[in-house]
Amino acid sequence: MSIKPVVIMGATGTGKTKLSIDISKVIGGEVINADKMQIYAGLDITTNKAESIARRGRVPVLVGGSNSLMHGFLADHLDPSLANPFLIPKYKPNLRFKSCLLWVHTHELVLNEYLCRRIDDMVASGLVEELKEYFDTTLAHKIGNHTGLAKAIGVRELSKYFGGGMSLSDSIDEMKANTKALAKSQTTEIRHIAGVWGWPVCVVDSTEAIRCHLSGGDHSTEDISWERDVSSPAIAIVDKFLHS
Repeated sequence: MSIKPVVIMGATGTGKTKLSIDISKVIGGEVINADKMQIYAGLDITTNKAESIARRGRVPVLVGGSNSLMHGFLADHLDPSLANPFLIPKYKPNLRFKSCLLWVHTHELVLNEYLCRRIDDMVASGLVEELKEYFDTTLAHKIGNHTGLAKAIGVRELSKYFGGGMSLSDSIDEMKANTKALAKSQTTEIRHIAGVWGWPVCVVDSTEAIRCHLSGGDHSTEDISWERDVSSPAIAIVDKFLHS
């Protein structure tokens, strides 16, 4: 059995999930969420899913913001002592599978504006009330920041507000700052994967599509930008990979 996964990387908010759906529809793939907030039991779940998908004659499409999980799935040899594989000098793992690696990139300033807007929209849609209910029902504020959902951005910042130690406005500002920092860290790790490890990463750019979204104009313009700059070139790259 041969596994030839398509792997979609990128910072939070760049459009990874949307692209994974676009690609899967065209190639008959199945999406695997490789996000730390979704996969609690570890890498065995991801690996088992990919193998079962391949056995059914379909293409596993991994998508997620956790580059450490991507490393764990794709690297040919894992050293349990590597707490952070991106900080180890001279560490250059080889790929475990022949893989199609796609990086959905967005210009940092455009992405930061989008991330802040997205948080404002989430707050307006009831994020604070939803998390308040979570805290009240699970006593998450007493559990700490080391398990499950308690690690997610939004939970830890608003916990300070719920605990009376920070204003709502300051909690939201901290949420935005942490989200932008996360995006920058994710981008740095992907540059490391491509530049230091030498893995064959192909880049598609969602900057214009996100800029169109931020402008609040006609959705058709955003769709045209997305198809032109992201989905069409990505599908062409995947098609070439699968038939090589």
